[in-house]
Order: sequence, then C-alpha cells, then structure tokens
Amino acid sequence: MKIKGPWPRILRAKRRREREKVRKGGQEKGEKKGKGREGGKKKKERREKEKGKGGERKKRETRGGRGEGRRKRKGGGKKGMVPRSGASTPFLKELLEKIGLSVIELYLYDVCAFRDTSQWNEFRQLFSQNKVDGIIFTSASSVRAFFEIMTKDHEQNKLVDMLQKTMVVSIGPFTADELKKFNVKNTIADVHTIPGSLDAIVKAFSLAEAI
Repeated sequence: MKIKGPWPRILRAKRRREREKVRKGGQEKGEKKGKGREGGKKKKERREKEKGKGGERKKRETRGGRGEGRRKRKGGGKKGMVPRSGASTPFLKELLEKIGLSVIELYLYDVCAFRDTSQWNEFRQLFSQNKVDGIIFTSASSVRAFFEIMTKDHEQNKLVDMLQKTMVVSIGPFTADELKKFNVKNTIADVHTIPGSLDAIVKAFSLAEAI
C-alpha cells in the first residue's frame, strides 16, 4: 500500500538525517580517540621535557647552589652588637665577620679573682694533702683566677706538679688552651657544657679505675 502525499518524503528525510547522525557520531568518536592518543603523547613529551629541565636545574644547583647558599647565609653588611666580658676571646666576632656582619663589641664587665679567699681554706688544705680527686675548669678566666689565688700558697711549678696528680677536665678548647699555657694536662669534655664536663670526669675516673 502506497502512502500518498508529502509523508514518504518526510520519512525518507528523517531516516537520512538519522543515518547522517549515526555516521557523524562514529566519526566524532574516532576523532576523540585520536585526540586522546595525541593528548597522551603530548603529556608524555611534556613530562619528559620537564624531567630534562629538572635535571638541568639540579645540575645548576649542584654547581652553584652551595655558593648561593653561602651568599644567602651572609649578613649582607648588617650590623650586630655583642655584649661581652673583658675576658672574652675574639672567636665569636671573627665568626660573625666571616658571614658578612659588622660586629660592635660592647664590654659590660671584667673578670677578676675573688679578693676574699678565706672560702678557699678548706680546698687549700685538701689540695695540699692530695685529697682532691678532680677539678673541672669551666672557662679560661677561671683557670687564671685559680692560679692567681693558689700561687699565694704554692709556687707555680709546684702547683702544676700537684695538679698532675689530679684529674683535670676543661669544658672546651679555649679553657684547655689556657691550661696548656700553665703546662697543665687536661681532658676536654666532648659536650662543652657543665653536664658534659661532669660526664667527662666520671668517664675519666671509670677508665682510671679499670687500669
């Protein structure tokens, strides 16, 4: 049975549009897949380029990073004030100047031996009898004060001989250097603090007992 009128043309046009839509849809899917593959390749290439740049950056940092780090750590002409005692060494000032700081030292006080030495009487007596097993010196100024006070009772050479029979510990290298000026053998604490010095003298006593 044939349908008369415009309907056959309309149906044919509708079917044609549907076929074209299906065909276009297939093409679009293929294009999307192709774009996806291309996008994946581009991403991979971009990652490889970034890795290459990262490697170059690391090389540059390895070559010049240390120097740049040093420059960053430098003070850059800044000024610093350090309150100090008259017995202080120039170590801190020199260290700060090495990193670019301009240092002003402000001396607040000086160090001297205590004038009233009566409180030393018991120590003098025990020390003269070789009953002092160990002495800890916590600063270079304490070494100078010790000799200033004790040389009132003993000659320096005799005092040094007496110290050889005693375990002498210095809190750090500066104190040890001061003791060396008086020819006193000493053990430097590994940790330059009061607790570290106590640990050092206990360790020295333990070793002496083991021998």
